[in-house]
Amino acid sequence: MMSIEPADRTRPAPVTPGDIAQGRLADSVPNQVWTATPDGRLDYVNARVLEYFGRTFDEMIGAGWQGVIHPADLTTVLETWTRSLRTGEPYEVEFRLRRADGAYHWHIGRAMPERDGGGRVVKWFGSNTDVQDLRAAEEARDRALAEAKAQREQLYDVFMQVPAAITVLEGPEHVFTVVNPRYADLTGHRKLLGKPIREVMPELGSQGYFEVLDSVYATGQPFRAGASRVQLDRDRDGVPEDLYVDFVYQPLKRASGETFGIMVHAVDVTENVRAREEIARARAEADNANRAKSEFLAAMSHDLRTPLNAIGGYADLVRDGLYGPVTDAQVLAMQRIRRAEDHLLALINDILTYAKIEAGRLTIDLTDVPVNETLAELRLLVAPQMDAKGLKYEFRPGPAGVTMRADRERATQILINLLTNAVKFTVDGTITVDCDATDDDVIIRVHDTGPGIAPDRMATIFDPFVQAGRFGEPRKEGVGLGLAISRELARAMGGDLTAVSELGRGSTFTVRLPRGGSA
Repeated sequence: MMSIEPADRTRPAPVTPGDIAQGRLADSVPNQVWTATPDGRLDYVNARVLEYFGRTFDEMIGAGWQGVIHPADLTTVLETWTRSLRTGEPYEVEFRLRRADGAYHWHIGRAMPERDGGGRVVKWFGSNTDVQDLRAAEEARDRALAEAKAQREQLYDVFMQVPAAITVLEGPEHVFTVVNPRYADLTGHRKLLGKPIREVMPELGSQGYFEVLDSVYATGQPFRAGASRVQLDRDRDGVPEDLYVDFVYQPLKRASGETFGIMVHAVDVTENVRAREEIARARAEADNANRAKSEFLAAMSHDLRTPLNAIGGYADLVRDGLYGPVTDAQVLAMQRIRRAEDHLLALINDILTYAKIEAGRLTIDLTDVPVNETLAELRLLVAPQMDAKGLKYEFRPGPAGVTMRADRERATQILINLLTNAVKFTVDGTITVDCDATDDDVIIRVHDTGPGIAPDRMATIFDPFVQAGRFGEPRKEGVGLGLAISRELARAMGGDLTAVSELGRGSTFTVRLPRGGSA
């Protein structure tokens, strides 16, 4: 279109049946149709033009048509139309036109010249097509494509930076299309992009990985594996090295659900696997060493007890005069031999018990043991030692009828050991035994008024071959197994042994064992 002088503002009426038919045909089409003279003056517009812009025929034929073009597009439209008029080339321009409701819509304007036999332009036939919806769709498409591109680029950046080996394989041949630096490191920096995996990593052929990839591609189902052994010829010397990887084969699908590729996510866990294997080997060696030690201690203890029993027996026979008269000094000597034999035998029994615990061969016979009756018998077992030191003994019974689920012999062994230690380390004062019970447990406490245990020793008093060592006391007899054995016995019966101590005020050892049924 171009500016036209308002010389002719009347709509020319068709003068022939053909003109009438052509006018009706033009009015019936949904597009805006117009014609122009060779010099560019509009001489016809169809009914769709008048309806779309809400104007009369004369308003559109005159210069008023420029008023429906967006001001920002008017110069481009006139320049394009003028160039077509000058050159006779087809006219096409994209611009905005104002509808009758005032809204601007994008249009594509096109026109073709009609020529006479001499090639001169005698008429222009044109149309305007509303492409607002199409343009909006294209803009939405472009935005979506731009967003998708940005997301792909962002995802690609993530792939490149993530601390894991990532690659993308596309098509049934599993062609590499994305390879991040970690994957390149893992595979030995081969030239992978654009090549099928079977071609560039042939050593995987006998390891089953190609078959798994084929299955994931065919079924669309992901595949995961942990610490999977893979042999890769990373330095390409023909000798694959063993690696262990956690990996996922994740199918990539189009909107239709069709699988087009597989994303591989892998983490090299070789060092972790080898560390676990080394730890397992070290643990097995330690277990074997402990077992050998326990078996040695058990054998040694057994072999020592036989001659010791003989020594004690013969000492008793000599003391009793079986081999002839003995003097008082000789009787005293035999009694010392017997006490030494008893002490040494007790040490050996401790070693044998601990060896059984470490070897897992300790037998526990759990029954419902009456608590108060068991505790009441303890006084007689330690009375000589207590009386010799002038110590007081106090027993506070627990609730009547309460039982503990325990091995009676082993429970008594624990309590005797605690009482013996209390007597050993208490110079003056009282040893107290009390008992309490909850719905689940029986709690037995042995308290002494000895010097207490230094705080820096508390962490190790239950370690084997460590003596409790009260504060300021010289080293006592024994090998330091009593508390270690007592705690292991308590735990073997489903309980525990703990201790608290305060310097200058004594120590309290607490045995906790499962509560039994009603007595």
